[in-house]
Amino acid sequence: MSEEKKANRFAKLLVAIDGSEMSDYALNLAIHIGEAFSSKVDLIYVYAPSFPPPVSSPLYDPLSVGPVLSPVPEWQAQEIHKNARKDGALVEQRKKVVEERGLECIATSLESEDVAGEIMKLASIGAYSLIVLGSRGLSGLRSLILGSVSKKVAKEAKTSVLVVKNKVEGLPKILVGYDGSEEGKEALYAAADIGVRFHGEVDPIGVVSIPISPEGMVIPDSVSKWEKEMVDDIRDAVELLKEHGVTKCQGKTVDSSDVTKGIIEEATRGSYDLIAVGNRGYGRIKSFFLGSVAAGVADSAKTNVLIVRR
Repeated sequence: MSEEKKANRFAKLLVAIDGSEMSDYALNLAIHIGEAFSSKVDLIYVYAPSFPPPVSSPLYDPLSVGPVLSPVPEWQAQEIHKNARKDGALVEQRKKVVEERGLECIATSLESEDVAGEIMKLASIGAYSLIVLGSRGLSGLRSLILGSVSKKVAKEAKTSVLVVKNKVEGLPKILVGYDGSEEGKEALYAAADIGVRFHGEVDPIGVVSIPISPEGMVIPDSVSKWEKEMVDDIRDAVELLKEHGVTKCQGKTVDSSDVTKGIIEEATRGSYDLIAVGNRGYGRIKSFFLGSVAAGVADSAKTNVLIVRR
């Protein structure tokens, strides 16, 4: 991996906002990443013509303590929606928050029914290195960034995607899905970059998918062989992390009939703040990250998820 690629991994972030609490937490995390990596943090707000406006909940920044964004009362909703097209009140408020943290920011506001499509289009045109968005947005008729939108972006975007599912208090614990592939290494290096900047722990995990014979029986010899290969891969991953400057890292291997489930269960068991996965990896012989697995983790995990694309 070149030094230039390392330097540019989080150089330009695109944050999807809609005024909901979860999108504000996505913005908050993006700002902290931007501060750590001296990134440009741009915003996109896509509103559908038939949707009433977003109503923001208070956003508290756990790292600096105290309110960052003021709540928008329900009774102001209709007025904000009218102003969204006219003066971009919602976007300008969030843009101001970014700029007050010393980061460069351009905000884009547009009307479209295709929220996910517009996010991915701008990310491609603007050559962004990372899309950041909340997994849930406003509920009911005010829905903008719903789980279906984050799922589509996570699955189809050509760049890396960070799906924010809960507020974070830094990123002290990161779980990295690893299989020894080049895509797995990209996820490992991305997690290492974040771990070093946030002084966190980065733990690689290898999942051995238990092979089943046509008769429905587990094949012991295959399990043993695959476990040995995965143990070797995870040992190598720990060494790569140490070389990258990560001081706290512990390799893990687990057996599971479902790779997605194995990763999610370990993330929950270990109280991780972030799961990092590569978008593609080896096939079933090494039991790993096809795009469906990465998208499945992003969709089903309760932990924040970073899908790293090369």
